[in-house]
Amino acid sequence: MARVNGKPGRWAKDRAERQLDLLLLLYGVLLALGGICFGFILAKGWSASALLALLILSLLLVSTGRPMHRLATTIGKQRLKFWRGAQVEALVGWLLQDLDDQCVFNGIQLQEASDIDHVVVGPGGLYCVSTKSARGLFSLAPDGRVFYNNKPTGLIGNTQSQAMALRERLRGLLGADVPYVNAVLAVPLANVDFSGPQQNVWVLHQHDLLTTITNAPKRLDWAEVERIAKALEMLLQSGKTIYKADDRHHGRG
Repeated sequence: MARVNGKPGRWAKDRAERQLDLLLLLYGVLLALGGICFGFILAKGWSASALLALLILSLLLVSTGRPMHRLATTIGKQRLKFWRGAQVEALVGWLLQDLDDQCVFNGIQLQEASDIDHVVVGPGGLYCVSTKSARGLFSLAPDGRVFYNNKPTGLIGNTQSQAMALRERLRGLLGADVPYVNAVLAVPLANVDFSGPQQNVWVLHQHDLLTTITNAPKRLDWAEVERIAKALEMLLQSGKTIYKADDRHHGRG
């Protein structure tokens, strides 16, 4: 069994809850406006000013009804997207637990707007794993580019960027002696019709994820694994501290 640090999907679940908070705030504002108008009518009776207030509120609701509906729908879709992503991250995190002689880190935040879903370090090297809930087909175009559902995708470039950012952050902690970071795009719900890394990124279905890491040639001894694991633990803890403090600043603590 792997040595696991952090909970998978934590960042995505938090973002899903934030979307729910936005929905509740949106409906709360509408209820508050209705309550104010209703209270005004009760206080004034059916006077001209009360009727005017009711007319203004009715016009406001009619004029903003469609935009508010679109906004609520958008927020709801974003919440479902984050929640679905969190569930898939939990699946990949569960799979990674079965790795022998590996250290697994879930949800390392290098910046506020995103996190690295999983990082694995062991004798076979260092892996930065970006998990996506994509469904469909990943294939190769004639020019060698990775296509998703027969269209170009930015997922490859994003996965590369995360791996490079992780290596740079580790360089700040470990110095120049940082191993190569293998970039992995984990797509457990999709089909992948090619094998091997493409554009320096492994695109792996759940059936291939563990075997790819397990069968990698030995690159690191245990002293190096422990050294890197300690640095990753520092990144995991510092991210929690920084962004938890940021949440308190925004009223979520």
